Formats: sequence, C-alpha cells, structure tokens
Amino acid sequence: MSVVGLFIINKKYQEKIISNSEELSILKRDFPKITNARLIDYFNISKSVDLGACKIRKDVDDCVISASYIKNNSDFCHFLLINEKNEFTCLNQFLKKNSNTKLLECKPLEGDKYFNCLLEVFYFYDNKEQCTSLIDENSIATCKEMFDYQEIYGKYDRNLCQSIVDEKIRAYCLKNILPKIDNVNTASTSTEMIKEVIIDADKDGLSDSDEIAIYKTYPNNPDTDGDGYSDGEEVKNGFNPLGEGKLIQ
Repeated sequence: MSVVGLFIINKKYQEKIISNSEELSILKRDFPKITNARLIDYFNISKSVDLGACKIRKDVDDCVISASYIKNNSDFCHFLLINEKNEFTCLNQFLKKNSNTKLLECKPLEGDKYFNCLLEVFYFYDNKEQCTSLIDENSIATCKEMFDYQEIYGKYDRNLCQSIVDEKIRAYCLKNILPKIDNVNTASTSTEMIKEVIIDADKDGLSDSDEIAIYKTYPNNPDTDGDGYSDGEEVKNGFNPLGEGKLIQ
C-alpha cells in the first residue's frame, strides 16, 4: 500500500476515535486548530496520574487544557500551564462541562451558604459577560443573577432585588439590603442608620459591599484564602486576600 493510502486510512481511524468520544468531539469543536493526532495523544496522556507527559511537550498548554478536561480534574489548570492567561480557558472548559452538577450541590443550601457556594462555582469569573461562555442555560442565568446581586448591592437599592428571578438570590438580596429609613431628622439617628447600613457580616474589617465589588472576597468568610490572616488584615497591610503576593487593585 502506498504512503498516501496509509495516510488516508490513519486519518479515517483518527476521525473515528474522536467521533466515538464525547470529550474529544467537544474539544475538537472548541479548539478546531488542534489536530486529531494531538487530541488522541492528549486522550492517552489523560490516563496518567499527574499529566507529567504534558510538561515535556512544546504544546504543553493545549495538552494540559485538553487532558485535564478529559480527566475531569481542574486542579491541573493551576500549576501546569506555562501561560497564565490560559488558566481561564482551562478552568472554563472544565466549568462548561460541570456547571450544572456544581450548582446542584448548591441547591440544598440557603442564605449565606448558598451564595458562597455560587461564588465558589464561578470564582474565576470577573464579570457577567463571561457567564455566556457556559453551555447550560440554567447555569448561565444563575451566574448572571449572582453578578446582578453584586451590582444591586453596590447601589444598595432594595427595590432592584425584585428583578432577580432566582428565589434564593432574591431572598438573599432582600435580607442583606435594608429598607430605606425616611424622615431622619436627628444627627444621632442618622449616625445609627449609617452604622446599620455598613454591613460586615464576617467581622473581618471589610464591608460586605467592598468584599463583593472591590476585593472579590467572600463576605461571609473572614479569611477567604485560608492563610490564617483575615481579609481585612491583609488588605490593611497591602497583601492579596485571595492568595499570595501584594494587593493589586
């Protein structure tokens, strides 16, 4: 058989392998520039424990993104990638596959626990527009309303809570945004009202509104990154409350 004939047979064999695998088919759809041969390599590498074979490849980032997706483990997105910008792509590929399952884990929870669960699911998203990259429609809607709540809280307008469709997020919004107090005449009452409005649920020294809108920390967890120092203490001293390094705003 000629070299051309062998090439055609091999190409058809690769196409068959990919078409028979849901994960490989999705990766081929999302990353069309990756060849079939490379995708099959990534599939084989995904069977290893630590994806170490990716580290010696020139296409290490494509390998990590694809193999971690097939392996269904986003942990590798944090420490194997060469280009940090690809971390979002890697994490998002995993979330597109698992967002519905992750939200089902949040569903039994209420109040602070429910909202913190949502924050953990979408923790690497910076804005509502990124929610549209998901596939599951319910996940997209929940993600958007999580950001809607943060925006409403920043405006501190209780009436806007009614625009939220998700019952649990709406209840959370109404619980955390106090009704406006009309006809406040005395200075002492005004002071008390201001103290009441500035909410710091976890007593870490940062207001809930600042934690949500500025620092992206959890308003009900005084130590978001779990390093033994409160979020407020880290911000006060110029350190990142989300992890290592200096605070960058």
